[in-house]
Amino acid sequence: MEMKNKMKILIVDDETYERILIEKCVDWDAMGFQIAGSVSSAGEALEVFEREQPDLVFTDINMPLMDGLELSRNLRERNGQIKIVMITGYRDFEYARTAIKIGVEDFLLKPIDSEELEKTAEKVRQDLLNEREKQKQLEESWPILSQDLTKRICMKQIGQEEAAQKLQAYELPFLYEQEMIGILVEVMEKEWEKIDQMPAAVSRILARERFLYSIFPKNRFFILMEAQAGTACVQALFEQIRTILNEPVRMTVSGVHQGFAGCSEAFSECQESMFNTMKGTGSQLICYKDYMELVHYVEKTYPVSFEKFRLAVRSADFEAAVSFVDQYLELYIYQGPILVSQLRNVGVLLLHNTAIVLKDLGMSFDDVDRIGIYQKISDLGSVQAFCTEFYEFLEMITKTVAEFSQVNSMSQKALQYIEEHLSVNGLSLHMVASGLFVSNSYLSRVFKQYSGESITKYIMRKRIEKSMELFDTTDFKVYEVAEKVGIPDAHYFGTCFKKYTGKTVNEYKSKKHTLFGKKCE
Repeated sequence: MEMKNKMKILIVDDETYERILIEKCVDWDAMGFQIAGSVSSAGEALEVFEREQPDLVFTDINMPLMDGLELSRNLRERNGQIKIVMITGYRDFEYARTAIKIGVEDFLLKPIDSEELEKTAEKVRQDLLNEREKQKQLEESWPILSQDLTKRICMKQIGQEEAAQKLQAYELPFLYEQEMIGILVEVMEKEWEKIDQMPAAVSRILARERFLYSIFPKNRFFILMEAQAGTACVQALFEQIRTILNEPVRMTVSGVHQGFAGCSEAFSECQESMFNTMKGTGSQLICYKDYMELVHYVEKTYPVSFEKFRLAVRSADFEAAVSFVDQYLELYIYQGPILVSQLRNVGVLLLHNTAIVLKDLGMSFDDVDRIGIYQKISDLGSVQAFCTEFYEFLEMITKTVAEFSQVNSMSQKALQYIEEHLSVNGLSLHMVASGLFVSNSYLSRVFKQYSGESITKYIMRKRIEKSMELFDTTDFKVYEVAEKVGIPDAHYFGTCFKKYTGKTVNEYKSKKHTLFGKKCE
């Protein structure tokens, strides 16, 4: 076994004979270990620890200045994954109880028995190997799991209870239990391939347990992170991403939110402030707070109720929306000198109110063709140009709202059909389309537009989620659960289960799942 692949051992004992005995009575090399250090005090041990980062520590309890218990606490604070075995001649229960609280793996009594030492070391080695394999699987599946679940949470496509179960099962952080902010980065078309570098860039600044992320359509990268990370962390991310893209960057930051609903609120604020803020020539870091201050300023300057405008957009009534804008311009713009800044402010207000309607409908500016809308509005130089561009935008919006209503209705019917036929082995796009009397291509298009995923992927996801629920709440055997979710081939079911969850069925069933910190019965 190569030296770099061996696990490191640190021996700590103020008795020279005991240290030599531990070093020599076991063939550590053959077992896959190497001695990283053998020291006589806790102080020396901490120095070796910082330098060598050992995997396993054998430490005496009774040592001068800092005893083995205090050393163990110190090591645990520095590395929660380190394995510690206590060596003692004391048979005192209080020592054992304290050591258990610290997280010590095992006890060895003096004088050291070589067979017991070897057996303990082998057990620790197997535990370490299992943990590393589990961590490897988690790291491989983490990007897919984080992206999919974060997107569904932010798009309100999943309920809190279901999301909590999946966060727990996937070992993803419950960020919404604390104050958090959202960050949205827009990546230009020529830099699309660099979007995959974003997670690593965030990881260089934040620990993995402190953020979630997803990649959204139109090549935007969204991050949910702890608010306590602060302004300096946001600025560091901005600079890191500018370095990666090597071009002007647009990044928006939401307000501070807490709670499950706060995830979608943070995403919505980032989208709105990015969409409604005029593009500049350089990089922009836009805070939702600053954007809303601009909106409030403009509302005070042009105090008109936008209720009729929002109703027109919500009803997909293009003529009514245009009529409102005409009256608005007549009231504020045509009276006196026309300033380009006034037109731009009007554009911000109208876009802001359009965003409110789309948000209420469960839509976003992702659902409309917004190519060039920023630049067109920021380049406006006359009322005529404003009317031409904005009326075209309104026509596109109202058509999209009308289509969305149809898509929403058909997709809801498809969701209900799938729910009622989930246990049917032959459930597929063709079966759902036939059951709803529409073509495969039409249903495939509208369902993907509505849910963000294909019907085939959705059916498989719901089947695996249903199986997780059955494993949590029943004593059904694997083949029985497989049949109940419409996958009668137990082997194929197991393959699909691991692909989706990152765990084998047995690993999932053996895990003690918790929900909101409480044991699920």
